[in-house]
Amino acid sequence: MLDLIVKIAGVDRTGVIYWPSFSIEDNTDEQPNMCSFTIKTDEGQTYAPSVNDEIEVLNDGVREFFGNILSIKGGVEGKIGTFIISCKDKTNELDRVLVTDSFNSMTVQQIIEYIIDNYTTGITYANVSCPVAITKVVFNKMTISKCLSELARMTNYNWYIDYYEDIHFFAKNTEVAPISIGDDSEDIIGDSLEISKDMSQLRNVVIIRGGEKTATNLRPKYHIGDGNQKT
Repeated sequence: MLDLIVKIAGVDRTGVIYWPSFSIEDNTDEQPNMCSFTIKTDEGQTYAPSVNDEIEVLNDGVREFFGNILSIKGGVEGKIGTFIISCKDKTNELDRVLVTDSFNSMTVQQIIEYIIDNYTTGITYANVSCPVAITKVVFNKMTISKCLSELARMTNYNWYIDYYEDIHFFAKNTEVAPISIGDDSEDIIGDSLEISKDMSQLRNVVIIRGGEKTATNLRPKYHIGDGNQKT
């Protein structure tokens, strides 16, 4: 059962949240997570949120969301003040800073550590793990999030920033999901399971076009044929 506390700029504002409007959009990998809700204040209350205020959503002491207010739409309904609020996770911090730098003969992990150490404050990289060496990469006025996405593209890795401002940079399909799903799981809504089948991406033949050079950094992936495996 959820028992949410919403702090805005470090102050508990749970009592002014209009809960039917509250939602968290939790996306995969580098796509930012979003939170939206409406605040309603009664006559005589002077509180008003501000753009860039920090938002912390807690459930039994655990962060369910952490970010900043991205936009506010204000209005008045009778004598009740209304603020429609949209928030973005700490990817917002990575979008504010432009990186102008070049890196030669360094691992991706070293590049990320350098960028975080020299271009950010409060961001950590405890969950960055990528020993792949890069011969040369240049970032010309690119946001930190774009730099991370480019490094992920070059190495076939994924990345995201968690609710404790730590960067995760990892090989695809190696991070374990934070919840498990089963008949007795408390993380799913009862009777909500839906199964759909889709063959729109089914292919009999896949053609792979290669370049004119052989890459120096290789990440082999092996598939064992057993007469039954088809993917």
